[in-house]
Amino acid sequence: MTLFGEPIYKTSNMEDAYCYIIQVKDNTLDHWIFTAYEGQSGPAIGYEGVNDKGAELAANALLDELDKVIPKDFEEILFYEDFETTITYGYKAGV
Repeated sequence: MTLFGEPIYKTSNMEDAYCYIIQVKDNTLDHWIFTAYEGQSGPAIGYEGVNDKGAELAANALLDELDKVIPKDFEEILFYEDFETTITYGYKAGV
């Protein structure tokens, strides 16, 4: 949210919590389209290309940029259907 604002969608379903569409460009103006989402296995980055070395480098560059970001404060309450459990997570004042 700090870098990209609100996702294109959010739900209260833990296995489909949010989705972003992110375009990564390099200095040659090549570009790749990724999805950043929270799915069944947790937060992930998706790409539909096959054996695209440039996409792998772009994804790693995106992850490097994300690692540098200090999140803004937020709280989300999600429902995990498999265990009929509500999960609250977020970030506030550095924690």
